[in-house]
Amino acid sequence: DVLPIYLKEGIMIGSALELILLSMGLADKFNYQQEQALIKEKTLTNQLELEKLQVDKEVRKSNRLYEKVLNLNEGLEDTVAKRTEELRENLNKTEGMLSNINKAIFSADSNGKIHSPVSNYSNTLFGKNIVGGHALKLLFFHFKDGSDEKKKLINAFQGLFGGAEGKFLNLKGWLPRQVTVPHKEKKKGLVLDIQYVPLYDPNSKIEKLMFIVEDITKFEQEYQKNKESSLDHNAFMEVLPFENKDALGGSLSGVIEKSISSLEKMTSTGAEELQREDITKAISTLVKEFNSGACSKLGDLSRIILNTQDETQYIKGQDMRRLLVWSVEKVSSILLYLMRYAEALNTLHRNGIGPGVSYALPEGFENSIDEKIGDLERIMVNLLEYIFLVRNVEDLDEGKISNAPKKARLYAQFDDIISLVMNRSRLIAFLLKVSGKTKKSDSYMELSELLRQMPSKDKLTEAALINHLIEPYKNAVS
Repeated sequence: DVLPIYLKEGIMIGSALELILLSMGLADKFNYQQEQALIKEKTLTNQLELEKLQVDKEVRKSNRLYEKVLNLNEGLEDTVAKRTEELRENLNKTEGMLSNINKAIFSADSNGKIHSPVSNYSNTLFGKNIVGGHALKLLFFHFKDGSDEKKKLINAFQGLFGGAEGKFLNLKGWLPRQVTVPHKEKKKGLVLDIQYVPLYDPNSKIEKLMFIVEDITKFEQEYQKNKESSLDHNAFMEVLPFENKDALGGSLSGVIEKSISSLEKMTSTGAEELQREDITKAISTLVKEFNSGACSKLGDLSRIILNTQDETQYIKGQDMRRLLVWSVEKVSSILLYLMRYAEALNTLHRNGIGPGVSYALPEGFENSIDEKIGDLERIMVNLLEYIFLVRNVEDLDEGKISNAPKKARLYAQFDDIISLVMNRSRLIAFLLKVSGKTKKSDSYMELSELLRQMPSKDKLTEAALINHLIEPYKNAVS
């Protein structure tokens, strides 16, 4: 079979033996090539098997990693579910606590916005859903613009956010601890006790402020009664051992007369024309009268006089209106203490101890009181006509009262008129007390104190008008 191949290639074969030998050599070569091909095939097969083993190994490794990932995911899901359940339980506990506590508890951010959760009692206390409202407007809306109390509140509130605990401790003294807010169902408003708790972010910086508010109206009323009784008792116990009661009575009489005279000038219709020097001179004359007499040995009275002296040095540089308001307040406070001591001496006199207090009132004193009451009534008639569209408080109805806040906002002099009525009623209260008309005096003093809580006209509410103006005025003139 191979002979034609060789012949074709031009190979000449001389003998049959050569042909056989040649064919045998070709067979060996063919077998060698076959062996080499088999070796290569086996080698390739082995490499493929090795690569397959390596791939299988990587697949098994990937499968093990995948199983671990699955296990981790299952564990993570279990952990998340567990933590979620714990958070839900804590939230339920918090909401349960907030729903069963008789205090308004809520938190606000640096913008004053109230965030949930809030205690259920919060909505009861304020009569509405407070979430989303403004914390400062909720509690301190009646603070008058430009007043010291409002400036201190705003500065403290804005300054504490982003600060650490030390900053809060420095500023919390400027945050009001007690406030009286108007309320429809409470004649004298609600007295609220307020506590503040800073809430920190992960960097220990104040992020929110928590308010804990409690209605202490009943407790405060009882406290004020007990306080008055305590002050009366202290005054009585201070004058009881006083050796020269005649000198004390005479000294008290002189200071009372000076106080009444000064107060009349500061609250008269011509008070706006007083000069700064007139006011400071009146105060210094009153202090001099006190220091020169026996009543300078009375402890409580001495402290308030000394305080007045110190404040005069700082207040005299203020604008005239503020100086006048300050002087009325100080003289009124001094007169209140004077009358307390005078009543103590008169009580002893009625029981046969000491001469009591006798002082000469200005001529036509009773007529002066009547005139001041008449002036106050005329001011109120004008106010009623403009705000309520009536001339008499007895003619007020629900419709006229509900529209009054809108009318008041349009009355440019509303705030000034309220301040005037407050000061006039306070003066009348002291004059009535001096004349021995204690019950009538108390009603005018209550009117003055409630008017002090009246919000500015732009924040006026129906409850504020009723509780702080209409009802106490009706009580005073009845």
